[in-house]
Amino acid sequence: MPENDHNPEQLISASGQEARGSKLPRLLVLAAHTDDETLGASVALGRSAEPWVVYLTDSSPKQSNLRSRRLRRVEYAALREAEAQHALRIAGVPPQRILYLGATDQEAVLTLDALVSHFLLAVSRIHPEWVVTHPYEGGHPDHDSAAFVAAMALHVLGRQQSEVPTLLEMTSYHGKNGRLTSGSFLAGQDQGWPVWLTSEELSRKREMLACYSSQKKVLRDFVLEPERLRRAPQYDFSQPPHPEKLWYEQMGWPMTGSHWRQLAQLAMQRFCWPVAS
Repeated sequence: MPENDHNPEQLISASGQEARGSKLPRLLVLAAHTDDETLGASVALGRSAEPWVVYLTDSSPKQSNLRSRRLRRVEYAALREAEAQHALRIAGVPPQRILYLGATDQEAVLTLDALVSHFLLAVSRIHPEWVVTHPYEGGHPDHDSAAFVAAMALHVLGRQQSEVPTLLEMTSYHGKNGRLTSGSFLAGQDQGWPVWLTSEELSRKREMLACYSSQKKVLRDFVLEPERLRRAPQYDFSQPPHPEKLWYEQMGWPMTGSHWRQLAQLAMQRFCWPVAS
């Protein structure tokens, strides 16, 4: 499955005036929820010649206790969308380059086949040279679903044509020794390329995050820099990402790791995803 010939490491070599003067190729970020793109890939979005963002879910869980505002689910989803549009304008992403796949927050794994198909259509339409998404690490079931959807869509695309986008991962969050960890990949794994922000980029990231007022309490605990990117490994989504209890299981959310993997394994078989024996 050949990839395009742009080297992602050029991102970390650009700094200061060089970062402002050079542009990365067409980029598509697949984010599970609004604000994920800013936390993990604000620099890549800001430096891309043509950045796109696709949201996997509506960022609005069915469970009211998982929503930060006392709004109906549809109202909360509309609020999260409006916040994202304001934030992304700051990064140079206009509304016409934002797409929504529409899964329910916390439940993306229940509609994997449809999400892969819809994302494949988006990739085929946009023709990005890089796709950036979440790693598979058990932090949030929708983050893991985004990793799955991106991998399967590009796998299918690779059977249809000779060249596919380079699949990269941004950091999200996961549990480590019973505590939330952000700004890094799982311990013992490739930590990718650290992307240090210029003062201008750091100011822009803070301005973008400020747009997500509904998430203010959550976002204050996240590391701002460096952002990290790495080439996505080939996962076996039927296996746990690590031996510890998954973070979303520790949080007592509705989805469990075993149920998520069961659904993912069935979808892997339908998409003929190769798994090393």
